[in-house]
This record gives sequence, C-alpha cells and structure tokens, in this order.
Amino acid sequence: MKRLVLTAAVVSTLLVGMTPGRSDAHGRRRGSCCETVSSCCAPAPCAAPAPVQYVTREVTCYKPQMVEKEITEVVCRVIRKEVPTVYTVQVPVITPTPRVVTVCKTVTEEVPCVYTVLVPRTVKRMVTLTTVQCIPEVLRENVPVCRTVRVPVTDECGRCTYVCQTVTEMREVCRTVVKRVPVTREVEVCETVCDRVEKKGTRMVCRVVPVQQEVMVNVCTYRTEERKGVRIVCETVPERVTRKVMVCQMVPYTQTIQVPVCAPACESGCGGHRGGLFRRGGCCN
Repeated sequence: MKRLVLTAAVVSTLLVGMTPGRSDAHGRRRGSCCETVSSCCAPAPCAAPAPVQYVTREVTCYKPQMVEKEITEVVCRVIRKEVPTVYTVQVPVITPTPRVVTVCKTVTEEVPCVYTVLVPRTVKRMVTLTTVQCIPEVLRENVPVCRTVRVPVTDECGRCTYVCQTVTEMREVCRTVVKRVPVTREVEVCETVCDRVEKKGTRMVCRVVPVQQEVMVNVCTYRTEERKGVRIVCETVPERVTRKVMVCQMVPYTQTIQVPVCAPACESGCGGHRGGLFRRGGCCN
C-alpha cells in the first residue's frame, strides 16, 4: 500500500513539472518547438497537456486480527505425597532422688540487757503570775434626747387643735465602764519532773541458724527413643498442557483503488513523432 501511494505521488510531481506553460518545462532545453517557429518542422503550436487519467487496480493489503490459537507449554505442578520416616524424640523420665539441702530456721532465746526508765516525781516551787483584774467605773455625761410633745395651735377657722412636734433636749445619764488592770502576784505550783533510772532485765532475740536436712527431689532425665511416622514431601513434576490463546495475526484482503496514469504530451508533432513523457530533444526530434 505504501508503494502505491509513493508511485502516485511521483507521477503527480512529474505531471506538474511537465506542464508546457513555461519555456523551461522540459529541463530548460534550448531550441524547443515553443521558442522559435523556424526550428519547428510545422508552423502549428505545441498541443495542450493531456488530462490525468485514472485506472482501477486491485491491491492486496493486510490488517491485524485476533485469532484463537492452540499452544502447548510445559507447566510445573507440585505433587504432595506421604513418605514414611523414622525420627528421634526425647522422652522425659522423672525419678525421685534424696538430696541434702540447707534450710534456715529461726531460733528464739533470752538475752540479758540493761534499759533506762523515767520515774516521775512532783516538785513544788513559787512562780510569778500576772493576771488581769476588771475594775468598774461610773461615768456621767450629757446626751441629746429626742421626745414628742403636743403643742396647741389655732387653725384658719379659729379652732384649737394639737400638733405633735419633736423636741431635743440634753439629759444627764450614767454608764459603767470596766477597766482591765494587770495584777502581778506569786503563787505556788506543783511541777512533775522525770528522773532517769537504769534497770536490768532480759529480752527475746530471734536469730537465723542454717540446718541441713534430707529431702526427696524429683529429678527429670531424658531418654532417646526412635519412632516411625509419615511426612509430606512436595515434588515438582513438569507437565505439557495445551491451551487456547488469542494472538494477533495479519490477514490479507483485496482492495480496489484508483491509480493515476499520464498520456503523451504531444499527439501530433513535427514529423508525426510521439516521444512520450521522457523523450529527449524538441518536438521535431
């Protein structure tokens, strides 16, 4: 398909280059039939370019297509099987065994000791004591006192009536004031005094003594035994498997296209020669 397209492009380029509208249409040849009339064999001018003609042709093209195809491949498959085996185990055996151990025991005993006690006794002595004595005292003073009195008045109609008025007057009153006076005196008091006296006695003392004794201890030992069993072994086995897959395949098909072809440029020339597309010289050669 690409070759056909390139061929059509080349033919189109040649047709455009061979158009006789210019004097150098055929590679700028001198002495062509279009430049001078005397050099041509006939006085007739050059003919017009022939139209492009198309020819129907069938070509073979290829297109991709998914096709189902059977393939055979080697697949590794894992097979599990049981295999008899002999293995060794350690069996524990417990045996009571006498052992001598050291233990600690607590022993209590009396130990003589000397201790100190406090013996109380009472002692009399004189101390100075300060007390507060309250002495009452009467004070006289004048204080303002308010009282209400009735005062006769005459209203506008000439009637006599009484009105209450507040009158303030000074009166002499008595009040008692207590004064605190400190008084110092000596008194006899009893005081308790403790004397230190040493005495002898005994006290209980506990101490730890190591003692050896025989005890039964379970001793664990191991015995080797062989046992039979079955273990699972995995083995890889190659296997040929046929399966269907989709593959891309180029499928040919036929297509009809139009291909351009070019006719000769001059049907009639000097001397009746037909040179074609690639003829050399002028139209008279």
